[in-house]
Amino acid sequence: MVKLNFKINKIQFALFPKNFDISDKLKIASELKQKTGNVFQEDPAILPMPDNISPEIPRIIFESKDKSFSCNISISRIDFFGNFHEHEFKEDKSFLDDYFKKNKIIYSYFIENLKLNIKRIGLVFDFIVELDQSSLKLIKNNLLNKNSYFGKSQNLTAINLISTESGNINEWNINKRITIESLRKKSDLKNDEAIFLRYDINTLSEEDYNLKVIDIEKILRNASNIINEKKIKEFLVNENKE
Repeated sequence: MVKLNFKINKIQFALFPKNFDISDKLKIASELKQKTGNVFQEDPAILPMPDNISPEIPRIIFESKDKSFSCNISISRIDFFGNFHEHEFKEDKSFLDDYFKKNKIIYSYFIENLKLNIKRIGLVFDFIVELDQSSLKLIKNNLLNKNSYFGKSQNLTAINLISTESGNINEWNINKRITIESLRKKSDLKNDEAIFLRYDINTLSEEDYNLKVIDIEKILRNASNIINEKKIKEFLVNENKE
């Protein structure tokens, strides 16, 4: 029986607005600071940018004092990060509830106060999975055909797998991207008993949605409900082989 210890490292939520006028950065920074209360204790950084700079480069940056929460605001996207520093992913999910509560304040401000048209959203969970065996061994035994080149090779030093699935949440079409990567400890490069796992859910860029607060709530509720140890374990282990 493979032992897996799931730790959540980071959550990232992204809004992708259409025709976002960010010219009054001082107003946006002041209003969002007021809306979010004590989420971001530090004063926001307002960066002067010429018009020809990439629209993805942040113009406004918020951070909490301990760096646990941050928000980057650019013309083409708004990202809210929760940095959980390999928090144990056990039964108590109050830290997730806290993150999504803060997250709702942020996306509600942009939709309800600034009247932004949100065409797409994305939600990314980053996990570190501690193992009681080699990550290369686990991936080869459970996810690769043993007769393939990669299944037979004794010289692999790392494996990085990426898969993309199409699907839907209610009426919204989505992609689910799963990244699995074997890890080695920096202090002991012979020890590879850990895996990086990223679970990325996003609505499709080709669908020109105009998502409201209630729509985003439904999508996030559905997406977060399937983030549990049993589901994540299915990405890594073939139960029939245990």
